[in-house]
Amino acid sequence: MVTVAITGGIACGKSFCASVFENNNIKTLDADKISHSLTSKEGPALTAIELAFGKEYIKNGSLDKQAMGKLVFSESSARQRLNDILHPIIYKAIKDELHNLEQQYCPMVAIEIPLLFEANMENLANFVICCHTTRQIQIERLVKRNKLSKTEAIKRIDSQMSLQRKMELSDFLVDTSYGFQNTQAQVEAIINIVKEGINGSKQ
Repeated sequence: MVTVAITGGIACGKSFCASVFENNNIKTLDADKISHSLTSKEGPALTAIELAFGKEYIKNGSLDKQAMGKLVFSESSARQRLNDILHPIIYKAIKDELHNLEQQYCPMVAIEIPLLFEANMENLANFVICCHTTRQIQIERLVKRNKLSKTEAIKRIDSQMSLQRKMELSDFLVDTSYGFQNTQAQVEAIINIVKEGINGSKQ
């Protein structure tokens, strides 16, 4: 089984990239969805988060994402504490799911992991795709999508590993600056390359 990790900067089109895999009948996993399940009502990470940050970050039995977001994007030490709680559990959940899929003889899996390099999860994948765009487009997308101020958007972008470094560490690059159709074509070209490699290894 071949695994392809999809990563990149914030607001760089990672989810759309993952959807192209899904539309090509390739199984996809999403680290953010796993994280959400860990921090929603009765999620296994809530107790540790409450102990580390206090009850004020738990709202109606779930993580108060708005309050936590403000904290972790303004304090790197708080962000590191939260990541130290979540990343090992997310890693194990993905690892377990990959094992299950391998038992089902799944030929290829795409995994959307925004913080792939920051969380040292590269060993989950055979290949890494980095989605990227210009900093200006990142800011514009964040302001529109997340209803952030320009200052808040910049703070979120700068809280992650530099996009340039992620690009250097990846096997494939997808520039999402030129619309959905262009991005889809780039991703499908990568899918074909990976499929050719799988088919070649079987011969």
